[in-house]
Amino acid sequence: MSQSQRPSQSQVTSVPRSTAIKFVKYMLNNSLSKIPIKRVDLTTHVLGGNSKAFSACLQQAQEILLEIYGSKIVQIPNKTPPQYICVSTLDPASELEHTPAQKKNMSLLFLVLSFIFMKGGSINEEAIRQFLKKLGISLNEPHNYFGNVKKLLTETYPKQLYLSREKHVAEGKIEAEFLYSWGFRSEVEFPKKTVLALVAEILQKPAVCFGQQYQEIYGEENVNMETD
Repeated sequence: MSQSQRPSQSQVTSVPRSTAIKFVKYMLNNSLSKIPIKRVDLTTHVLGGNSKAFSACLQQAQEILLEIYGSKIVQIPNKTPPQYICVSTLDPASELEHTPAQKKNMSLLFLVLSFIFMKGGSINEEAIRQFLKKLGISLNEPHNYFGNVKKLLTETYPKQLYLSREKHVAEGKIEAEFLYSWGFRSEVEFPKKTVLALVAEILQKPAVCFGQQYQEIYGEENVNMETD
């Protein structure tokens, strides 16, 4: 085949809209569990193994998702092989896209994320245990509303990338403990200014009173202006 007869790169990687729609359906169906989706699975089940068409298909799928569902596909950083999650661009407080079970999980998650954020961004498991205990929520037995809270904190939320749970040995200690911080999905889905605003509203204080958190969101200059 001569050079003039060879298909261009755009011809090689272009995909029909029906394939992009299939890509969208696969993402949505497999996003219900909130578990990250591997690129290799998308390539296999949607593109029949044609990895060269992945980028073009992803771009078309992004446009369809945003236009019709108000969602977007985000690649998880530092993951090999590549993995993706589907997140909503709508208000995270909206309950329209959550099932009753998901609403319960999101309510508990928001409590934990708020606590972690207000405590500086990283806390140990015992601190979370004591915080929830004050709210009448135990990690040792099923809760009548939230269910198995311990499993949510130690397995479900970390797998869904809502929480980062890492083993850590503190200086001067022998036994390891687990430290919790916001996971990648939480950083994408939950604006910290929304979290701070709700906490401030609950405590009936101006958001600027929480200097460390306010500075993290708005910057030191704005903190100084608000407190002058």
